[in-house]
Amino acid sequence: MSDSGNILDWTKYFEREDRSFFQKLLSFHRKVFIARAVKYYTDKYFSEEGIFIEAGAGTSQSSSRIERRGRRLIALDFNHYVLAHHNCLGLKVQGDILSLPVRSKSVDGLWNLGVMEHFTNEEIQAILKEFKRVIKDDGVLLLFWPPFYAPFQIVLNSIAWIARKIFHKHIEFFPDEMNLYQNKKRLMEFLNAADLRLERTHFNVFDLFSYVVVVAKK
Repeated sequence: MSDSGNILDWTKYFEREDRSFFQKLLSFHRKVFIARAVKYYTDKYFSEEGIFIEAGAGTSQSSSRIERRGRRLIALDFNHYVLAHHNCLGLKVQGDILSLPVRSKSVDGLWNLGVMEHFTNEEIQAILKEFKRVIKDDGVLLLFWPPFYAPFQIVLNSIAWIARKIFHKHIEFFPDEMNLYQNKKRLMEFLNAADLRLERTHFNVFDLFSYVVVVAKK
């Protein structure tokens, strides 16, 4: 995902943010439902003070309700376009989550939504090792990882299948999602390879069953 081709794919995706009906529907879903869940889980697992990074921030619409309190919230993304034109967090940093421009053990918490599924197995392991490197010994990782069995995934996959089989059209709602969440066993393989400890997972109606929320620590 760090090569120029993928940067162009994501730039095209975010350029449609204000134009397509699908993007407007996603924006509504993020602001109304997902943002509520993000606020709940960050309140539950993040400390009230410190440095917190959304690694792979995109628009940060889902993070718009996080309580600031004594928290310094940073949006980090490799795509300059989305940071400049669509991201709604205050402090923005362009960077690659495969090689974070962050000092070791300097971050109190790190989160992202709909990011991990876009990477290969090897890249996920490298990303998780980077996350472990930058968080403090008592830091927390919150990964909102969409599963293949999420209702909206099933609906979108069905639409794409109908378009392909009946209308002979290829529809791609997102850049390649090669690693949707499958099960806890596979998750543990990723976490163990990065020497991270799973605290808990959540999957419930709170965010309309959109994500498996992975809570991990060192």
